[in-house]
Amino acid sequence: METIKKVRITNDAVRAKIQNYIFDCVDTEDFESHTGDMQTSLEIIWKEFQRVALYANNLRNLKSYEACFIDWLQGLPGCLNIDYMTYRQLELMAQFGLPLPEGKDEMDGVNLFYKLIYREFCRVSELNGVKISQYYNTIG
Repeated sequence: METIKKVRITNDAVRAKIQNYIFDCVDTEDFESHTGDMQTSLEIIWKEFQRVALYANNLRNLKSYEACFIDWLQGLPGCLNIDYMTYRQLELMAQFGLPLPEGKDEMDGVNLFYKLIYREFCRVSELNGVKISQYYNTIG
């Protein structure tokens, strides 16, 4: 059985491209608590994720917060408009500087796309003053 190698993204330019993409996907104007600043928008997104997808059965079935977040993203939340078409996700990965390696199939690229969105969304949130642990610590 082949061991899956974890991709470690250390290039700041790649991170910046992913983070800029995330900022472009934020859409919280329809929420009552929207103020126009990024911290509030990120908090709205985390609250929506928590409300819709972060409950004990979901976490037990999916096994991690990351998996719950990715599953939620695949449900196309209106507050974070991430591209959902496979071909578009692969195009974005290439634009980020991470084209699909030879020998990998499209789903490998899509899975990496979602993992990078989650990781960088967490990083962007923390950098903008959002303590994401407060959303994880509410499951009973």
